[in-house]
Amino acid sequence: MRRGDRTLVAVLVAAAALLAGCAGIPTSGGIVEGGPVRADDPAPYVRYYPPDPRRGDTETQLVEGWFDAMAAYDPGNRTVSRYLSARGRSAWEQGGGTVVYDALTRQVEQVSPGRVEVTLAQVARIGADGRYLRTPTGASVRLDLDLVREHGQWRIDDPPAGLYMSEFNVERELEAYDVYFPSADGQVLVPEQVYLPVNGAVPTLLVQSLLQGPSRQLAPAVSSPFPAEAELSSPSVVVADGIAQVDLTVSASDVPERQRDLISAALVWTLGQVASVRGLRLTLDGVPVVVGGASATGVQSMTSWRRFDPTVTAPDRTVYALSGRKVVAVGDADPRPVAGPLGTGALGGLRSVAVDLGRDAAAAVTADGRRLLVAGLSDSAGAAQVLLTGTDLGPPSYDRLGRVWVVDSRAGGAVVQVAAPGRSPVRVPVEGLAGADVRRLRVARDGVRVAMVVERDRKREVVVGVVVGDLDGNDPLRVVANAEVTRVRGALDVGWSDPTELAVLARDPDAGQQLELVALSGASLVSRGSVPGAVEVAVAPGEPPVLATTSGELYRLGAAQQWTPAADAVAPAYPG
Repeated sequence: MRRGDRTLVAVLVAAAALLAGCAGIPTSGGIVEGGPVRADDPAPYVRYYPPDPRRGDTETQLVEGWFDAMAAYDPGNRTVSRYLSARGRSAWEQGGGTVVYDALTRQVEQVSPGRVEVTLAQVARIGADGRYLRTPTGASVRLDLDLVREHGQWRIDDPPAGLYMSEFNVERELEAYDVYFPSADGQVLVPEQVYLPVNGAVPTLLVQSLLQGPSRQLAPAVSSPFPAEAELSSPSVVVADGIAQVDLTVSASDVPERQRDLISAALVWTLGQVASVRGLRLTLDGVPVVVGGASATGVQSMTSWRRFDPTVTAPDRTVYALSGRKVVAVGDADPRPVAGPLGTGALGGLRSVAVDLGRDAAAAVTADGRRLLVAGLSDSAGAAQVLLTGTDLGPPSYDRLGRVWVVDSRAGGAVVQVAAPGRSPVRVPVEGLAGADVRRLRVARDGVRVAMVVERDRKREVVVGVVVGDLDGNDPLRVVANAEVTRVRGALDVGWSDPTELAVLARDPDAGQQLELVALSGASLVSRGSVPGAVEVAVAPGEPPVLATTSGELYRLGAAQQWTPAADAVAPAYPG
């Protein structure tokens, strides 16, 4: 997660409720830099103070001013309320959602005395759960506003619920943070991106977001560590001398030790993004909570609870690939065959490979696409084993539990399967994709989310889903598709560049293959340029993206945002 990326919103409605309450290469010549669509570092924040209504405003001027009043963070929306009549203020549902729109499309027209019509192109909708959802291209909104005179001045009498903000104003006023929730098994924290006011009380807003729980989309796959009745004891989280004091209204005796650990971990990971916070002191009903790693005074460091890291393993710049019928490791030196049977070339041709997060085993699909093999990556590894057989197996993908995910494209439609050594493969249904076929699937390292390239009506798009259930319990393993990344079309491949960000390789009709970094919310889009003939991408948290071309070359993105040759190989894959 990159806090500096203030592009569009994933959680503006939650913020609104709180406000109410309180690089490319040419086909010849040298390598050149791929120009970004949008810079990663935002411009300095310049606060905007919307004006109050002016005496003598006409109906259309008053409505234009009302839209401008919604352009900036304003606790309680005091300025916005001044554009409303007494009846309008009492009826206005401030937390009723937010429409994000294209400012260039806003049209305000008086249709009759005391009545104004507003039309605009909607870009996104922020639902009541506080999460961002882009709307299909071409969506529009029309508002019919009735105005009345109060004390000789026009005021809006029937305001629609919620707020209306342009993309530009959202980008200026909000900043991206993550809130962390434990996975269903409590072994890893899963981030969900929220956008909070740049000028707001960020520590308080972050803790309130945690207490509100995960979004409806993520909730089936994670849990909230907080008791349902837990609230902040005071209106705000106070930060003094770098220590954030979080006081919750639940008794320590009612919270088991394991749950206290998860509460502490979620708070440390979430508040650790705030530059002014270097420690956490947690109390439950006034009683200090002393957990592992805390000092005698109960202060926890922001480096505590690293075992819950959603990225699971540290980066090391090694990408795995196929070269000369072997699995090879590509680092900063020449490619070298991996240890074990997959590095000998004795297994015949291979088409794709995945390496587990411990870097001690790999899964590979045979050249005919019919067998998924698994073997150790050590000199003492035994013979490769067949995990499953299929018809046309796509690239495999590992999660933190050692499960291998793969898509099998069959005549009757693609199916998703999961396999693990010593177990029979399991077919995993994907709910919510009626009329679409899964072409590629990459599971996030945390094992909670999957990113899929799906084909519907001969168009390829990216859809994100969550993993529900397991292989051992009474709840069968399945994927619930719940979010389409609508800003990218013509997707060829996808990967997880960050727990809350995807790297999508897509075919642009005008610019060729482009690598785009896209927030899960669809709220941000950053181009990393193009490599002619690119067909596959390998990414991982903290690792440089790698692209493979149809000519059998790998290109790695350097620190200067330049694509440079890395090796003669295909099918790149970072662990995972």
